[in-house]
Amino acid sequence: MKLTRTPTHLLFLGLSIYAASTLLSMAMMSLGLGCLLLTVLIFSRSPGHHPMIGSRVADWRSNSTYLSSSGVLAAACVLSLVGAWAFPLNYAGKTPQIHWMVDLSKLGYLLLPLLVAQVLARLTQKERTTTVRYWLLFSGLISAIAIPQFFTGWPRPQDIPGLPGHYHATLFFGHHLSTASILIFPLFISASLAASGALSKELKSRFDLKPTTLAFIAGLISTALFLSWSRTLWIALPIGLGIWAFRYVNRAKAMGVVLTSLLVAITAFTQVPQLRSRMTSALGTSDRFELWRANLSFFQARPWTGIGWRKAEGMTASYFKTIYDGDVSSRFVGHAHNNFLEMLGGTGLLGTLAWVGWTLLVFQMSLRLAKRRDEWGEIGWGFFCAWVVFQINGLTQVNFWEGKVLHQVMWGVSMLIFASTLPKEERAKP
Repeated sequence: MKLTRTPTHLLFLGLSIYAASTLLSMAMMSLGLGCLLLTVLIFSRSPGHHPMIGSRVADWRSNSTYLSSSGVLAAACVLSLVGAWAFPLNYAGKTPQIHWMVDLSKLGYLLLPLLVAQVLARLTQKERTTTVRYWLLFSGLISAIAIPQFFTGWPRPQDIPGLPGHYHATLFFGHHLSTASILIFPLFISASLAASGALSKELKSRFDLKPTTLAFIAGLISTALFLSWSRTLWIALPIGLGIWAFRYVNRAKAMGVVLTSLLVAITAFTQVPQLRSRMTSALGTSDRFELWRANLSFFQARPWTGIGWRKAEGMTASYFKTIYDGDVSSRFVGHAHNNFLEMLGGTGLLGTLAWVGWTLLVFQMSLRLAKRRDEWGEIGWGFFCAWVVFQINGLTQVNFWEGKVLHQVMWGVSMLIFASTLPKEERAKP
């Protein structure tokens, strides 16, 4: 990596490392964040520079809504833990176990976008676009691993039930559902940048990436997502692509894209035995129904604050012991496998409303940014479409609170926050 030495070159290096690390394992993500925090600390203490946090306050007043929404969500989660500690539910002699430091640490993710947005604001225009370029190039490189992994299992084998000799494309994430919720962000952003014909010259000069290169990256990521063998993603991705197409072609053509995608999907899932078997398999379906009923019971028992934020996972086994007379040997225990029900059972109505509000705010931020017709507008639209797919994925999986996924989500939200406060002189148009 050749660096042009500028007053912000260290921040550029730290942010580039962190952005790339969001496409690796959880351990590497933590190391990447550590590198970023270290460079922020060094930069803040260097002569002539002010501390990162608290600087340029006026520039961020327009994003006070994000901070307020995150604060409300965090407060609702904390309140549910206080309720679980003070008035715990008891199932089969077990109550929720509260570990305050560990439990509360995950709330730090909500503040991460504000820090990263501050870093982006300190970089030069070239450094910002180069960071995004490295992230997209690395996402394509990582996605290429999915093809050999599907046949060999390397580097982390996860067998595909009903398809012996083949493996989920987990890459370095450890689970195929993580792949399905992480790679959707670079997919839609690279596709949006590639599809914007009016930005071709702008892209080449700013990102040093041709639209054809971006399209190739999107193709590699799409392959990896398909080979993740996630049934929900197979349904969600065509919906997201259909919405995405409306920005770049007229309504009739966009509908054609949607109908063609559906036709291809239906044909594939009815004519290819392996795909048909995967889609019609009952594996995991009844288990999810059981978990959904459990979390609804937790909500009914504590309608306002729930059983405790992220405590439902540890209590489902005891809940099943209660209703099945102690026999849980054949029961699947874990989190709710649904974002909404996870919040409903864990944090009650208060936490659920706070989470829905936060989610809708992110939708609003991305749509507002997408109105612009520059590279940041394309990033906003790409994030919006990915956020749609993300929420559909979240109907059968708690992808929101997974640490690996949160890093990628918050990196994307950081770009939304930063771009929404760009000075007018930097809002270059093609």
